Amino acid sequence: MLIQSRDQALREISRLAEKHNLGLDDIAAAITPGTSTAKAERNIGQIVIRILSYIGGLMVFAGLGIYTEMEWKNLSSLARVIITLGPGLVGLVMMLACLKDARFEKASTPLLLISALLQPTGLLVFLHEYFPPSPHPELALALVFLTMAAQQAILLQKFGRTLMLLLAIGFGFSGVGDLLYWLRADMAFSSVVLSFAGFCLTQAISVSRHRALVPWLYFAFGCGLISGLYGVLSPLGPNIFYVIIGGALALSVVTESLRVFTVSRPVTLFFAVVPYLFFTLGALDRFLGADGIDALLIGLAGFAVAYGLREGLQQKLTPVLYLVFGGLMNAGMYDLVAKTPFDVLLVGFGAGLMYVSVVLGSRMLLAVSVISLLGYLTYFTDRYFAHVVGWPVALIVLGLILMLISVYAVKLGQKITKTP
Repeated sequence: MLIQSRDQALREISRLAEKHNLGLDDIAAAITPGTSTAKAERNIGQIVIRILSYIGGLMVFAGLGIYTEMEWKNLSSLARVIITLGPGLVGLVMMLACLKDARFEKASTPLLLISALLQPTGLLVFLHEYFPPSPHPELALALVFLTMAAQQAILLQKFGRTLMLLLAIGFGFSGVGDLLYWLRADMAFSSVVLSFAGFCLTQAISVSRHRALVPWLYFAFGCGLISGLYGVLSPLGPNIFYVIIGGALALSVVTESLRVFTVSRPVTLFFAVVPYLFFTLGALDRFLGADGIDALLIGLAGFAVAYGLREGLQQKLTPVLYLVFGGLMNAGMYDLVAKTPFDVLLVGFGAGLMYVSVVLGSRMLLAVSVISLLGYLTYFTDRYFAHVVGWPVALIVLGLILMLISVYAVKLGQKITKTP
């Protein structure tokens, strides 16, 4: 097509940028190549600063948690409730304050996650400390989870954040599952029913402004459906389950082939990948005979697939695949080197995964790396520093130092940018 006007040129640039996933920085670097080196250096510096701040905050959080665990038996009931429920409520209040100020809106997401993690923990501690022990702990779990689901539903009506919907669904289905367990319902059949209800809910969400949750919900309810079907059908014979899963796999392959030129539903790729993943794990475990190698190899291969899909038609599935295969890589690495002289490699592996997450700009991969590093720090604490009070204090101090270094680096970078 011959471009004859400025508007046509802009439309063509927009089309090409969308097709090849180009950003403003990429276009600016192509127009002014002389600044690309300086921008690359600044990007590397920003990555290092972000990693320092992440690791520093993680070490402070881990140090506080480890110190609390060490001193837990010496705390009173009131202190235990305050130290668990208090930060959750404070995080909730700070999250609400951040949502009302556009300058701090980005901080609302981590505050909401922290609040959603600590509030149910604090409520369970409160029930344990001030109420007599119950022969049905699942009833207490159901009460706490349904309370949290109601809280997130109210917040969703007020603010309409997608994460609030995800938390409401997670707490709600967990609470209903605990209630069904308390009622002594068949858990396999309950899993099938809840998964089917989840698929119906996902279909409704797919036409709303929260459609970004669809891949996550398909993944979660798909796992529940597979595990429930196995429990329901295994008494009839294990071959029936494999026939159903094999049929779903074959059907998904045919469906993917028919939709190769369209944006296919994430559920088809899920049913194509997950059964293959489970069966291949079992086969590699028997063939290699070494713990961890199978999960590590499949995790690396799946991570490469996720990286390749990040700009394709299935790019919305990339975070889900990062979650699955990143978790497999960490599990395989842990099984491979834990309780050996090379276990120090775990910290390097987790930090390396965090670096990759920052480079790729993947929040899910960052979450996986943060959780893995927390797990590795817990492992080192139990193995080498179980009764050393100075260990959590050292983690807190070192974390604060790293955070201060990152803050100083940000201010120094701003001064350098302003200098002609």
